[in-house]
This record gives sequence, structure tokens and C-alpha cells, in this order.
Amino acid sequence: MALDISDLIEHSESAVALTTHLELARRRLVVANVVWTYTWVDESLALLLAHYYFPGRSFVALWRTKKFRRFNYFILEKLSLLEKLDHVRDIRPMTKDVVVFIQRLNGLRNALAHTFFPENLKGRRTDWRGKDVFSIEGFRSFEADADVAREYFVPESPGVNVRGLYRPKAIREDEG
Repeated sequence: MALDISDLIEHSESAVALTTHLELARRRLVVANVVWTYTWVDESLALLLAHYYFPGRSFVALWRTKKFRRFNYFILEKLSLLEKLDHVRDIRPMTKDVVVFIQRLNGLRNALAHTFFPENLKGRRTDWRGKDVFSIEGFRSFEADADVAREYFVPESPGVNVRGLYRPKAIREDEG
């Protein structure tokens, strides 16, 4: 997938049409990032639960067993993100900032995933720490909080910069 600016400019009937296309692209990127982060957190919580109930075996070996496949299909897949969060919190400590991030992520993801115009929903459902997540400030705030959660789930990855691993290059460069 690519964004060919010169082609977009050439085929846009006016500056208004061009601005609309770029705004839609930006919104889709933000929504995609929020949904991806939600999915990654959901999978990370599921991995913690799987490791708790099936310690000491690799997932390659576990997937060969009916017991693990049943656990995955009939338990993990049926639990919501917040149910997984509650379960993980019961079996291991989690910092308050990670818990709050996951709870807020769930609300934001629901707002973005279930309507084309989440800003029309009752309340300020697209805000992240008081800033619209579709703004640069709001998106950066969301990503900074997501970094804290990523570091919780991947605390030690030798040679891997977890903070920059999932962030678009342009945003990483702006920060420093």
C-alpha cells in the first residue's frame, strides 16, 4: 500500500477534494493503529494466560495438543479484552498506568470500530488525555501510553527498542 501524492493531486478536482482525501487517509491510519494496538494487547494478555495455565512448554508443542486448542478456542477466544485483563490482574501484578491504558484503549477502540463518525457519539469518545486522537497531539499521547503497555508486555528484548518498534518512522523522528 502506498500514497502517491502526485497522483492524488493530479486527480483531485480541487484543494477541498485533496484535503478531504488526505484527512480520510489520516483518519484511517489512526483507526488502524488503535485497532492494531488493541489486538496486540488482547493477544499479549492471552499469551500471559496461556503461559499461566500451560507453563514450560513452547506454543509450537502446545498447539499440537487438543487440551491447548480447546483452551484457546473455548476460553481465550470467548473472553473480551477486559475479561482477560481482569483474569491477568488476578494472577500477576500490573501497574496502574497499564491497567488504565487498557481500559481506555477498549473504549477508544469500540468508538472507532463501531461507527464511521465516532465524534458524533455521546461524550468525547475520541479523546485521549484531553486531546482528540485524530490530532497530532492526541495521537502522540496515545502512542506514549501504548509504549508503557508495550514495555510491560515485552520487558526485556535484547537489541530491540520496544518504544520505536510499533511507531511509524515519521513520528519517531519528530520526537528526537
